[in-house]
Amino acid sequence: MKTRQDRYVAGGALPPLSVTLADEVRAEAKRRSGEWARRADECAARAEKMYGRYPLRGEELRQVFDDIFCTKRA
Repeated sequence: MKTRQDRYVAGGALPPLSVTLADEVRAEAKRRSGEWARRADECAARAEKMYGRYPLRGEELRQVFDDIFCTKRA
């Protein structure tokens, strides 16, 4: 039985998400607003240069945010 998604995607497979680390950092910078939101692209480029393009999760992503946004958790 075909689902609604199968009608629009060839073979029934969804295309892979193309979220990068830069996208995650850019979204976090905009969430923080103020000066960080204005420098979102600069922060994203810095994160990609330091850590690569692959998206991260959990503690690894928190470490990237700490480094990029100059925060330290005690």
